[in-house]
Amino acid sequence: MTGMQREELEALFRYCVRVPDDRSVAGVTRGVWPGWDSMAHVTLVGALEDQFDLAWDLDEAQGLVDWERCVQVVAGRLRGR
Repeated sequence: MTGMQREELEALFRYCVRVPDDRSVAGVTRGVWPGWDSMAHVTLVGALEDQFDLAWDLDEAQGLVDWERCVQVVAGRLRGR
């Protein structure tokens, strides 16, 4: 994952999960972070598909449980192209 792709991912993640700019995304976890409800999750998955031209199956989409996992999965998928 390039630096630019990571910046795009973080901006998208912040927007979808409603993380303010003055808060680190590290440690933001679905079900714990108040802005990451089920609708935010659906929005995040769709935005990742659009931004990075990815497709998810249900298990992969449900596996996006925190910021670190999002980075890991997206980076892995981008490397695999």
